[in-house]
Amino acid sequence: MDGKKKNLKCFACPNLITDRRFIKCSLCKETYDLECANVSEKKDKNTDGSTEEVSNVTLRTKLKTTCTCISRDDIREIMRSELQIANERLNETNKVQLQEMRELIRDFQESMNFFNKEFHDFKKEYTAQKALVESIKKENEQLKLSNAEMHTKLTMLDQQMRAANLEIHCVPENKHENLTSIVHQLGKAINCLPGVSDIQHCSRVAKIDPKNTRPRNILVKFSNQKRRDDFIKSVIEFNKKKKSEDRLNTSHLGMAGDKTAIFVSEHLSLENKQLHASARIRAKELGYKYVWVRNGKIFIRKSEETSHICVRNLDTLKKML
Repeated sequence: MDGKKKNLKCFACPNLITDRRFIKCSLCKETYDLECANVSEKKDKNTDGSTEEVSNVTLRTKLKTTCTCISRDDIREIMRSELQIANERLNETNKVQLQEMRELIRDFQESMNFFNKEFHDFKKEYTAQKALVESIKKENEQLKLSNAEMHTKLTMLDQQMRAANLEIHCVPENKHENLTSIVHQLGKAINCLPGVSDIQHCSRVAKIDPKNTRPRNILVKFSNQKRRDDFIKSVIEFNKKKKSEDRLNTSHLGMAGDKTAIFVSEHLSLENKQLHASARIRAKELGYKYVWVRNGKIFIRKSEETSHICVRNLDTLKKML
């Protein structure tokens, strides 16, 4: 074939056939470079001495060629081989990574099982401790109630032991004073003179607040509660009949100097004294008119038309309106 055909492409290699010899296969109808096809030409001489290209070619099966071109099948085979190798490497890598993931999952599962067990044990212990705390709370509440009841009983017992006692307030102190004579002088003034056997004990008592400048109270213990109550009743009746400036004071005891009011009250326990003081403060805040003590109990009343309230504790004062 004449090589004047331009821009032909060899089917076996990517090169273009330009000014080169080639052949065309009668079977596949494809064009091949002579070197890629591994063939040689036979040439006949014309009468004018020129050569002419002939179509009959001889296949040289053992001809060695220096062409480095490869066929499409070779490319496909190379690609298959490379893909197979890459696939094997990928599979091997996946196997290693999968094994590592399995080990991680196994370790994670073991950790989760451990934490689940620990949580279960903790929850069990927490439930037991919670039940114990609830039991202790109930027991504590019962103890509080029992303690409150016991405290109330002790307070009542302490007050009952003072049932025959009274206190005289604001009597000036004197180094050489005779307290029994003072009580007799006071009884004479209120028209309730106690007998010799009516007074069992008479003394000054210590102050609750040492900084208080008021004289110490005089504690008088009568032979019985009735004699004590008669004495207090006489003091109340005496003061009712007098004007405010003439009510029981130091002049009725024969003491010279400025008149100082004298007060007589039941002998309260320390707790009841504090409660009595709180009741007076609360009554002043709320406009209650009367606060008094009878048989160791504290009472409060807003006016003469209202009913009285027995003040048993500070909670009673807090609930007052």
